[in-house]
Amino acid sequence: MLLLRARRAASRQFTIPREVREEFGIEPLDNVEILEVKPLRASEARVIQ
Repeated sequence: MLLLRARRAASRQFTIPREVREEFGIEPLDNVEILEVKPLRASEARVIQ
């Protein structure tokens, strides 16, 4: 899953795409545990619209 990061967020906040939030039932103010973060190469990136 690709998480979007705010460009200037000092608090390390991530934006979870709407499609993913709806699929997993994530609501505002829910706590989400990120288990692993890996950088992607541009060729591996997939944009969710």
